[in-house]
Amino acid sequence: FYKYVCNYLVQIENDDNFLVTKRIIGKNGCFLKKIIQEACIKYGDFSTKIRLRGKGSGYKEGPKNEESKDPMELCISSLNLISYLKCSQEIENLLRTVYYQYYLFGFLV
Repeated sequence: FYKYVCNYLVQIENDDNFLVTKRIIGKNGCFLKKIIQEACIKYGDFSTKIRLRGKGSGYKEGPKNEESKDPMELCISSLNLISYLKCSQEIENLLRTVYYQYYLFGFLV
């Protein structure tokens, strides 16, 4: 089997004002769950995973169960090419929305 993998650097630091992590994940993970449901599970693919990791993400990893010091990134992995492509497209749309919100936030604060 071939595993398809893509990492998107978020390029916005998480802070107490903009809360980029919550804007990406959504309340109780609703944004990422919706992407997985619509792009993958709906078509019988249960192999695709999305995770937000890195500094400020809140995702704990490794033997020390600590947040990585790497820059925040949104990672996709899948064994299904079609789901991977659909998921990637939705992630790109989500990140465009967050970047636009960040742009507006900078001028409205």
